[in-house]
Amino acid sequence: MGRGITVLNQVRLAIKELREHTRGTYIVYDMKSPYIRQVQDNVYWVNKIQESVTEDKIVAFYQPIVNNKTKKIEKYECLARIDDDGDFVSPYHFMDAAKETRVLSLITKSMIKKSM
Repeated sequence: MGRGITVLNQVRLAIKELREHTRGTYIVYDMKSPYIRQVQDNVYWVNKIQESVTEDKIVAFYQPIVNNKTKKIEKYECLARIDDDGDFVSPYHFMDAAKETRVLSLITKSMIKKSM
């Protein structure tokens, strides 16, 4: 039963990739294709984001915004990071996955709570 589900999931991914592929009428399923790797990365980051929200590991970093004329700090911007056992992961790594899979709102809610 497990193998059948795996094959079915692979077929679903191949169909999604084919729909996004506009150059031909067929595509050969390849576990190493950039599309499949991106899907796997998205799954990893969605799980990581959900875990980080649950375990309160979304961290707010505050960055000053300086007025170039007066050279004084006028305000701060609040930047989201994921605390991964002491390593703070930049949104560069997880933001695309968050947007594509609709978990961005989890990060937003956490950041609003932390910044208030």
